[in-house]
Amino acid sequence: GWNLDKTNVYYAEDKNDIAENGIYNRRWGLSQSFAFPTLYGAQKNALEAGAEMQLSQFELQKRKLVGEISKAFIEVRYWQELIDNYDYLDSLYAEFSRAATRKFETGESNYLEKLTAEGKRQEIGLKKNDSKANYMMAMDRLKLLLNWEGELSLSTVVLGLDVGLSEDWSSHPGIAYYESAVSQSEYQIQSEKRKFLPDINLEVFRGTNPGLNSKVYPGFHAGVSIPLFYGAQKASVKSSEFQQQKIQLEAEQYRNQLESRALQLHRQLDQNIRVIEYYESEGETLSLQILEQAQRSYQEGEIDFLQYVQLMENSRMITLQYMQSKFAYQQTILDINYLLN
Repeated sequence: GWNLDKTNVYYAEDKNDIAENGIYNRRWGLSQSFAFPTLYGAQKNALEAGAEMQLSQFELQKRKLVGEISKAFIEVRYWQELIDNYDYLDSLYAEFSRAATRKFETGESNYLEKLTAEGKRQEIGLKKNDSKANYMMAMDRLKLLLNWEGELSLSTVVLGLDVGLSEDWSSHPGIAYYESAVSQSEYQIQSEKRKFLPDINLEVFRGTNPGLNSKVYPGFHAGVSIPLFYGAQKASVKSSEFQQQKIQLEAEQYRNQLESRALQLHRQLDQNIRVIEYYESEGETLSLQILEQAQRSYQEGEIDFLQYVQLMENSRMITLQYMQSKFAYQQTILDINYLLN
């Protein structure tokens, strides 16, 4: 609809307006001013573009929140997997710590081997406690984002994350926001230019008086308001054009920033994929073989405890590197899918 000025309702007395019965008329009337009709069309389009901007801004905020929740969920799962891994290692080192203590007591091993076994178990315990603390902090962040109170149980289903961001940036809410902003600035320029056009003024009224044999005298006025001075309005047009140029530059910069960040994230993703593919094709088997062979060789006396610990560390590092790369891979996918800037 048109955004019209307020309608003027008035009552007037003019003692020069003498009716036929010799009494002056009293007049009631309505007057309304209209801008040139094409101005209302431009203003309407500008408002609609502004509404599209607000919608895109809402989509950006929703996109940000969903991305943060997804990343927080992935982080909680990561720390839980790390705790499970340290639980397994803790049970292994606990068993061999007891074995090393028995050997020391029977004189089959030296004190250094006993100390090393206890030290490694304590080290794993400290790392497990650190992972538990990180797990609790990550869980608190997830609850805060979900506005959740009380206990929160997470699904243990294996996640399959895929890159869902299309190379067609037109569907991105940030791009849509700037496209609407550019459109709005264009309609704003049109609105300012159309203010050079004349306004239309209409007035209808009825006049009469309380005397005998009075009559009702209807009438109307119609006219236009023509601008005589253009300096201020020209400055408004020029300001709107500068604002449009600024928005266009910001839109181009935002798009370039998105493309650059997406390219960077895809390269980072490729690095994570290489580590994951190595582990799934060779690393997992190698890690298990090292662990099993180390246990067998130590039990059969082929290696001492220090060599056993070194082999355990090698196996553990392969697994931990995989877990870290998988976590980074999942985080990177979420960064891509919920890319904001």
